[in-house]
Amino acid sequence: MKKLFLLFIACFGICYLFAQQTNKQYPPEIEKYINSSPERLLEIANDFFAKNSYDSALVCYSLIYNNPAKINDTTIVIALNRAGNVFYRNSNYKTAFEMYLRALKRCEAIDYTTYIWKIYHNLAIIHIAFKGYEKAKNYLQLAEKYVKDEDLFMITLNWGVIMSKTQQHDSAMFYYQKAYSLKDINLQNRFLDLLYNNMADIYLTQKNYDSAIYYFRLAIAEVEKIKDKDYAKTEYTQNIGAFYYHIKNYDSAIYYFDKSKMMAEELNLLEVLSKDYLYRYKIARENGNTSLALQYHEEFSELQDSILNLQKYGEINQLEMYHDMEEIDKQIQQLHIEQEIKERTINLQRTIQVILWVVVIVVILVLIFIYKQNRRLNDSYQILVDKNIEIVNTDSQNRKLTDQYKQKIKELEVKLSKTQYVHQENVERIKSHNIDEELYNEIKIKILEIMNTDPAICNSNFSIYKLAELVDSNQNYVSKVINESFGKNFKSFVNEYRIKNALKFLKDDNSKKYKIESIAAMVGFESRSTFDIVFKENVGVTPSFFLNSLFKKESNNLQ
Repeated sequence: MKKLFLLFIACFGICYLFAQQTNKQYPPEIEKYINSSPERLLEIANDFFAKNSYDSALVCYSLIYNNPAKINDTTIVIALNRAGNVFYRNSNYKTAFEMYLRALKRCEAIDYTTYIWKIYHNLAIIHIAFKGYEKAKNYLQLAEKYVKDEDLFMITLNWGVIMSKTQQHDSAMFYYQKAYSLKDINLQNRFLDLLYNNMADIYLTQKNYDSAIYYFRLAIAEVEKIKDKDYAKTEYTQNIGAFYYHIKNYDSAIYYFDKSKMMAEELNLLEVLSKDYLYRYKIARENGNTSLALQYHEEFSELQDSILNLQKYGEINQLEMYHDMEEIDKQIQQLHIEQEIKERTINLQRTIQVILWVVVIVVILVLIFIYKQNRRLNDSYQILVDKNIEIVNTDSQNRKLTDQYKQKIKELEVKLSKTQYVHQENVERIKSHNIDEELYNEIKIKILEIMNTDPAICNSNFSIYKLAELVDSNQNYVSKVINESFGKNFKSFVNEYRIKNALKFLKDDNSKKYKIESIAAMVGFESRSTFDIVFKENVGVTPSFFLNSLFKKESNNLQ
């Protein structure tokens, strides 16, 4: 009966979907532009692209490249390439790459040499985004064969980007300077700010601070000339603040961070705001202002969560847009075919739907009756199952208790057998190394004092070299004392004390204000995952469980 029901549902679903597709009206975008000329469609699409209306732009481009019989091949090449640009802007690199390859294939077929360099250049950019620098170089070399001098700026700029990303800073600066020399004949002046910013990054890497700040400011001056580049202006202003942070001029850094923060809040640029709080956290921590550092780190963590949620929501919107575009492409390709068969099938499908609905209702009623009968039988089975589980659990618990007692007896026997050797073993350990016993004990006392009192152990870069320096000894002696006196390596030893500090934070009444990530950072852990692992190794439970237990205990005490 179940198989019969599923068969009816499948038949109904197929017919219903087919009927819906036949009856579906085309989106207004298709109806509005279906009769426009290819040249007009290209103009409309480019206008939508400039206004960031990418879905409408894609509809127009699709109308061009899905109807090649009536359209000039050069127009199709341009439409495919610019559709690829839309997908690239929306981070759909796979579809963008497919569009560029389709454009390239048609471009090569008609020998459209005046446009082919743009496609090669776009393919190079895709490979740069995925760190495929060798393939990117090949495409840039192909583009250089066809590009005119007035368009050479962008290719040269991306050569510099490749060199910069592969840490070839001298070669990167060579290409950036070459691009700078082409700026007067450059047809893409809207990208001069990117050139200046990239040059500033190279000079900053080379510690040529005067040149770095000069080109950072040139980038801001250039971007101020372009109306739709407020995001870049905000980012470049923050870059200047970061520059001053790296040279430890914190007052100037805060000044520019304040400016970039004001602009970022107006534009709701969460990424920039997140970086701002991260830099402020670092400055406060380096100035020893622990309370303010915690506050900034908390703001940073909250913004990161918001950014992640927005990214996920954006991905959903992109998937919806791409799904809609696939549907529109299919509709454009099948437009004439569907119009011809629509009237002949609609009546038959409606009849089939009615019959199927009646059959489905009858089947559902029969299945409901069978379900009730089966449920009564299942209830009887469940009583038997519960009784058997109860018996099994009782036996299992008895066996478990017996095993536990046996294990405890074995552990006590082992401890008793080992106790007589502990003292002698410790004496032999001290004599086994070449450190004087008095010096050995002195180093051990100093280590304990540092670990219990010095906040330096909560710095993420705290090392055994630093500890040796603090106790006026050398690394080898310190390592031996830790290994032999405490039975641990340096990393485990330091982590134990960091966790002790973390416990103090967690037990504090103000702990509810901070996230566990913030507390982990303050005691020297660079990631939440590492903190969780070390915490559980030392305490026996996770930080979250420990904190929740405290809150429950407080609630119970209040009651």
